[in-house]
Amino acid sequence: MSTLSKNIRFLRRECGLSQDDIADMLGYRSFTTVQKWESGDSEPNVRTLEGLADIFGVTLNDLISHDFADPENNAPDDDVYYIDPGTRKIAQQVYEDDNLRMLFDASRGAAPEDIQMAAEMIRRLTERNKKK
Repeated sequence: MSTLSKNIRFLRRECGLSQDDIADMLGYRSFTTVQKWESGDSEPNVRTLEGLADIFGVTLNDLISHDFADPENNAPDDDVYYIDPGTRKIAQQVYEDDNLRMLFDASRGAAPEDIQMAAEMIRRLTERNKKK
């Protein structure tokens, strides 16, 4: 089984998605295509690989070559912070806001709801302080 096949299976499961979910998100009629990718019987084309990378919140290069299933390859300082797309989106918003940037490193591994709650609390405190 190739690194790509293992990554598709591992990242899909980490995101809590079924093969049907991935097929639907990419416009395929059946999960069998995704099943073939995961078993190594076939590989997705480049456009589909880009779609998979976006779904999983990883780079195309990492999807193809980074072994996500091996904990040794995912050191704390690795540039692959968030596999969950919801967490990744909220973390990016936090990172881009100068007032919230300090939360970025502290939010690694946190649930999306926890990051959102902390960010909202800081926004409200900042707004209240501006009104004074």
